[in-house]
Amino acid sequence: MNSMSSAMARAITRALGLVALVGAMLAWAIVAHAGADVQRLLRDPFERPTAPAAPVAAKTAMAAATAETAAAAATATAAPPWTPTVRAVMYEAGRGRSLVNIGGAVLGVGEAVRGYRVVKINERSVVVVKDGARLTLTLDNGEDSQ
Repeated sequence: MNSMSSAMARAITRALGLVALVGAMLAWAIVAHAGADVQRLLRDPFERPTAPAAPVAAKTAMAAATAETAAAAATATAAPPWTPTVRAVMYEAGRGRSLVNIGGAVLGVGEAVRGYRVVKINERSVVVVKDGARLTLTLDNGEDSQ
């Protein structure tokens, strides 16, 4: 009976090993097929985005821009003014490591986006300064006061 139970244990061990191998291969195939979508869904919303390295050809092409192109861009219709909106606040009381997501940019105190410099981060609001004007932006409804 011992030899039968040990043979059964070996068979079960082999079957479990095969199931684990098939599961690992299936998981690899799903991740390989999903690719960037999985990375996009699993990202940390407070992670600071990394700037992609510009290819050398792109830098050369940018340097070769002519005065005509610059003049055409200057005469093009100006984009509407950007309004800062608070998307998320990660507040750490007394630790000085609070972060805020303003219009997709993750910032700490002293950092700026489009001329708006973060002065103070609170639990549900952030104080920013632009051109000497002090604004309090809230998480719920955008701009609170000027």
